[in-house]
Amino acid sequence: MVERLQEREDCLARLCQDYLLTFLKIQRLTESLANAIRGTLVKKKVGKYSYYDLQVWEKGKRKRTHVRKKQLEEIRRQVELRQHQERQLRGLKDYLEELRKCLRHFRVKVETIVETYREEGRSRARQEREKKVDQMAARQMPYGSNLKYRTLRGELVRSKSELTLANLFYTMGIPYEYGPKVRLGEMEVEADFKVGSKLDPRLWYYWEHCGRMDDREYVERFGKKMAQYRTNGYREGKNLIATYEDSESGLDTQEILNILKVNRIL
Repeated sequence: MVERLQEREDCLARLCQDYLLTFLKIQRLTESLANAIRGTLVKKKVGKYSYYDLQVWEKGKRKRTHVRKKQLEEIRRQVELRQHQERQLRGLKDYLEELRKCLRHFRVKVETIVETYREEGRSRARQEREKKVDQMAARQMPYGSNLKYRTLRGELVRSKSELTLANLFYTMGIPYEYGPKVRLGEMEVEADFKVGSKLDPRLWYYWEHCGRMDDREYVERFGKKMAQYRTNGYREGKNLIATYEDSESGLDTQEILNILKVNRIL
């Protein structure tokens, strides 16, 4: 029973794919034919000389245009190409109709297949536009002397760990800000990142990374900063994330992925 269901799903997937590919081929051929040469070559003989005209029928009237000898082969090639494409288009339309009938047995509306493809295309285009906007905004950010690693988005960050995190967020399409200001009581501090959820646009986290766990003074400063967060109502797992590494262990990418999933960011 399970195998039959799987075979049915595989068959349906192939039919949908064939329908979409055939539909797109028809679109491309139709566009190509719209710009192709029209008419047929007609030979006429005057005495011992042969001449050729390009004959076109428009609204029931015949129109002929003389073809010069040096243009003849190119025009002939274009006419033959158009005739070939017209035959190909008729065959594709017949095949598309057969696919439509097959899909009807699966109760699939072919319009849904095409609309889903178009919506995915629009979504990809939106994502590309948003990436370009992010890249331009990042390049316009003021850079400090301690910012030396350029991310895929185009901004500069302080450390290799921040570079890894920023590139991970960017490639996975996770919305983020680098170095955002956050008010903690009477103080304003700079967070490492502010990260948004792909699953719920209402979820945002400040992300602090302690990249030098083997540096006592650094750890103390990081601890005081985290204490300020907690004093002002920020809690890990609710609106705050903290990650840690030392010079030996390095940044664990799998751990970061787990954190993203646990916190419903990804």
